[in-house]
Amino acid sequence: MNASACVTLIAGWAQTEQALAPLVEKLFPGPSPVAPDWEREAEGQGAGNASSVTMTSVSSLLSASASDGGFAGGSVPSAYAVALASRLARQKHPTILVGWSMGGIVALEMAIHFPELVRRLVLISSCALFCPPSTDHHEVQSLPVRAMILGLHRDRDETLRRFFSLVHSESGSAAQMAEDLHQALRLDPDHLVHGLRYIQMVDLRSRLSKVRVPTLIAHGRKDRVITWQASRLLQAGIGGSDLLLVDEGDHGLVATSPGILAPAIVRFFNADPRPV
Repeated sequence: MNASACVTLIAGWAQTEQALAPLVEKLFPGPSPVAPDWEREAEGQGAGNASSVTMTSVSSLLSASASDGGFAGGSVPSAYAVALASRLARQKHPTILVGWSMGGIVALEMAIHFPELVRRLVLISSCALFCPPSTDHHEVQSLPVRAMILGLHRDRDETLRRFFSLVHSESGSAAQMAEDLHQALRLDPDHLVHGLRYIQMVDLRSRLSKVRVPTLIAHGRKDRVITWQASRLLQAGIGGSDLLLVDEGDHGLVATSPGILAPAIVRFFNADPRPV
């Protein structure tokens, strides 16, 4: 990958930038090149040699948005995508976007609505449609989103605890789930509700053909938040995309399987022959 390339990683719902650290450490070993949420830029190290590596989250993007609406996720970009586009437009070069879960949906929006800002796309444990319009659609096993919205108002701790037990359903790491819960409880509760309403409404299936950048899709076969079949739909809709399925992987691939993800992502990064 060209030394002047930019990489931006986006954490998903109820996650902070810190959740991306296990993957970033594998992708860019050595002294950290990572700028947390646009606070700084530093020289890259390791496999990618990226001059700008940034971590952010969907909650941070909403904090930066001028609007608390923006649930669109189809013909009109959402508030998340608009906020991210505003940030990326300040960079000198198109970025490689790495999105996890809801962060992947926002990254997908970027490739659809702001293709000039995106160089490559990595979608981890993500989908084009989160909540199927009817029970006839079994490709995506969605969370009980409406119940979760109510749960956030009634017992936020327990609602988040149940969510993270699904995220890490195979890893079974009590320490990981406890840390995720600790970080999530620091987030604005209104942002958590906003994110759930966004995934209730987003449907990018009809616009996947608009994605023209090289795309890598990664998914765990034992994901209990978004079933792995959703990645097949992404691959079918995005021409020329590559798919990595992790046999024992759950929804928390970034935290639990960075040793599997990182080599595949590095190969994908380094397959880019274009000068920036």
